[in-house]
Amino acid sequence: MDIQIDMLVCMRTSIDIPDALLERVRARLRKEGRTLKQAVIDGLRQTVLAEDRQTPFELRDASFSGDVGFGPGFDENGLTDAVRKDAEARLVAEEAERYEK
Repeated sequence: MDIQIDMLVCMRTSIDIPDALLERVRARLRKEGRTLKQAVIDGLRQTVLAEDRQTPFELRDASFSGDVGFGPGFDENGLTDAVRKDAEARLVAEEAERYEK
């Protein structure tokens, strides 16, 4: 069986990149004298290194004791729905903005 050495070291894969984004990236890479392959590898490496360096978020204990709650007439479910709708709208807007770039 004849196996090439580079097949043991590298893996090939396909990814879908929006056309507009790919055009912008290629134009920048031409100016920098870099290849798309180099840019993808560098980006993946930076992402992994950044995640490795991140310290986990720890929420401080802000609990309190006592019989304190929401005031009379406050609808906790209405607040939850409003926060959820706002968060969903922000996510949709961020996704749209990300793909327009």
